[in-house]
Amino acid sequence: MSIVVVPHPLGMIPREQVISKADAAFPEILKAATTWRPQRTKIPGLGMAPYPLEVIKFKGTYAELNKMFF
Repeated sequence: MSIVVVPHPLGMIPREQVISKADAAFPEILKAATTWRPQRTKIPGLGMAPYPLEVIKFKGTYAELNKMFF
């Protein structure tokens, strides 16, 4: 997961200061959104890659789907 830290406060300050903080953080936000890759290559205990995730097909109601996962 990518995290970008933006200096606080963002509330109770003039609009121009909020915009300035957002503008300063934008390059890091763009980098995190476009270049981040998972660090793990296997899920511990399962021995499978985290991406792409397993896909399941299910026919039934939402209640039946919930029951399957419980």
